[in-house]
Amino acid sequence: MQLKHKGQDDVIDIKQITVSMQWTAAIDFDLAAAYESKDGKIGLVYFAKEGCLDTFPHICLSGDEGVGDTGGYNEEILVINHLADMSMVWLFCWDYAMVQAGKKARFKDSDVQLSINDDSGKSYSIELDTNETGNVCYLACIDNSNSMGAMLTNTSLTGTLKGLKTVDQLMALVKYQKRKWDKQGRVKGEARLIINLLEKKFGTLSEKNRAKIQSLNTKILLNAAKKISTAKTLKEVFAR
Repeated sequence: MQLKHKGQDDVIDIKQITVSMQWTAAIDFDLAAAYESKDGKIGLVYFAKEGCLDTFPHICLSGDEGVGDTGGYNEEILVINHLADMSMVWLFCWDYAMVQAGKKARFKDSDVQLSINDDSGKSYSIELDTNETGNVCYLACIDNSNSMGAMLTNTSLTGTLKGLKTVDQLMALVKYQKRKWDKQGRVKGEARLIINLLEKKFGTLSEKNRAKIQSLNTKILLNAAKKISTAKTLKEVFAR
């Protein structure tokens, strides 16, 4: 499945995922994952701290490719072994040389792309969907904070750093994106998950039905989520 455009998302219900970033341009891109566990631990897995699958955070990066702006086939692979333990995972890439210099990245001149595979065999392709300048890209997020399932979203937002020393520098992009989308009135939380699940089963919902679902409280939405797999009509999902 392609999540080609900013804001496209899909519900994922899996325990392990493999994230692969590939490119051939002569640019030293780096793949990274910031995370927040369900017990509140926050951290970053990247080339200087590659993580471990057997111990916390159960996230591991394969290595550092394209060093010194080496062209040809480059691939960095990141495996998340226990997604159930994570509340949020944020995926990033940056142009190493340009971050060090504080200059805009070479995203536009590259063929960098992200693919995500889950343990059920489902595959997602995420392309950079941004015309903004910057040297670090917030590629995608996995929101697993809701009991109804995890949501994978193409975020494609760039920002500019001069040096990268703390995870807070990356989280500033996450917070900016959230404020921006909230201001645009994007569907949030449980309602967003329910709408996505319903549209996968019944097709695109009308604006009237989407608005109605967005107005429902968490208790009603959780009850509706339990009925989706067996319901034959949209009406059955919300029947009391």
